Amino acid sequence: MKDSPSDTRGIRADKRSRKRLLQDTEPSCSRAIHTESDEQGEPLLSARGLQQQFEELQRQRDAFLTEKTNWENEKTALLKKAESAFERVTATARGILSKTFSPTQVEYILTGIPIRNWCKDDISQALTLHNLSPKAYKYLRCKCPGLWPSVATLNRWAAKISVEPGLLQCSRPAEP
Repeated sequence: MKDSPSDTRGIRADKRSRKRLLQDTEPSCSRAIHTESDEQGEPLLSARGLQQQFEELQRQRDAFLTEKTNWENEKTALLKKAESAFERVTATARGILSKTFSPTQVEYILTGIPIRNWCKDDISQALTLHNLSPKAYKYLRCKCPGLWPSVATLNRWAAKISVEPGLLQCSRPAEP
């Protein structure tokens, strides 16, 4: 004979109340072990089963930590290789560029940091080029921005040069 729905509800309510009563009376450590029961009231997980699961999780965690350490070591090795390769490329580029450009210009080309303090050699070259052909100097400044000082910078430097009026005297070495 089949139980009516109200009878099964009552049975389930009794089981719940017994379970709550049992949980309230059990010590906290055994409560953690017997948290769930099957239909017959048997615990689904035993203390031994929980211990085995815990040990397996510890083994998995240790394996993941070992794998993480290996990945970090590989990452460090790759970063060192990349840094070494970058230094070699930079040194090669510096050698090639220094044949054409001044050290200040080479630094700008390699780093991209704008030049704030021009050295005397850069200003001297720029003044010479600008005096030979202002159009050519303007063309270079347009095609290679940042590599040449502005005309205002050249004018500011040129204003500091003191030139006495009159003829320039050359000093010639004495003839033997």
